[in-house]
Amino acid sequence: MRLVKTKTIVNPDYKINFFHNIIGSWFWTGYFPKGSGTVGSLAAFIIFLIPLFNNIVYLSLAFVIVFALGTIAATHMIKRFGNDPSVLVADEVVGQWFTIIMVMAAGYWQLDWLHIAITFIAFRGFDILKLQPAKYFDKQHTALGAMLDDVMASIYAGVSSIICFMLIQKYFSNIF
Repeated sequence: MRLVKTKTIVNPDYKINFFHNIIGSWFWTGYFPKGSGTVGSLAAFIIFLIPLFNNIVYLSLAFVIVFALGTIAATHMIKRFGNDPSVLVADEVVGQWFTIIMVMAAGYWQLDWLHIAITFIAFRGFDILKLQPAKYFDKQHTALGAMLDDVMASIYAGVSSIICFMLIQKYFSNIF
């Protein structure tokens, strides 16, 4: 379990083009000095400034597109920075989105601070813990493995978020 990944360049001669860099680092949030995965997960919520993406169909479409483009970008970022580099945060973005997609599918998503906080904390917690099969994909040291370990963590995060929202609805509905 790595709480803080180091930013190292293993191949300084390999250059990443602008497109792969912007997608892989999710608009350069991956270059944040500390906690770039956390910053990338927070940056995933920016999409909700566009009301269209508060819809499961459009968010799912964005997930598929960014997953595919992120995997391609990850291939190039790994060549320059090594296995699952800290600058690669497209995996955190798709993981955060998949957590929310699960919550949306269960009918518990609302765009408010409580829902954002619970899905964010759940995803980051399970992403850091790397329970199986996330740990398996993390150890593959491939672009697809880097992306899939976060999707696997998001499944745990989605289920735990749904349970949390069910409990809140049952026991605290008069407060919220």
